Amino acid sequence: MNSDLFSDLRTRGRTVFFPPFDNTTAHVESKQIHLVATGEVHIVLESISHWPDGFTLNMALFLATATREIPHFVHHPLSTAPAPDGLNVAVRFPDGRKATTLDPLEHGQDTSAMVTLNVTSTAGGGETHLRQGIYVHPLPPPGSVVVAVRWEARGVGETRIELDGTEILAGAARARQVWS
Repeated sequence: MNSDLFSDLRTRGRTVFFPPFDNTTAHVESKQIHLVATGEVHIVLESISHWPDGFTLNMALFLATATREIPHFVHHPLSTAPAPDGLNVAVRFPDGRKATTLDPLEHGQDTSAMVTLNVTSTAGGGETHLRQGIYVHPLPPPGSVVVAVRWEARGVGETRIELDGTEILAGAARARQVWS
């Protein structure tokens, strides 16, 4: 497979998937994985919220120096896509399916077999920090799920971690539906 997750961009559909917030409690697993730790930028995967049909990567961004507009990990589907050298995220499943924040979005594209990335929450934003939940849909197959970030404008090249798809599936099985 290609070593750069941010190349080979593919058109993505605009269907927005969200966790079932209204009737399910997530199984939450603390992670505290530092993806990036430089003198200027820290990016942390704080936890994963497991849902019946997907999972949320709860990410945190910390900057040493205040900025007027702190970037988000995932932009709103109707807003302008992030710059190629901006803060970007990619997720690749064991079967090779992937999604990146650079993928162009097209309304009406069939998303049934695609991996999608959507914002579930943004909290704690300020001039030096941001916390954002990134909902990944659907659940992955067993195997290695790669999560990558890069922010070339800040000198951060592609940095990856691997999550266990089997553990993500097991966490999803622990999510509990409140109402049927």
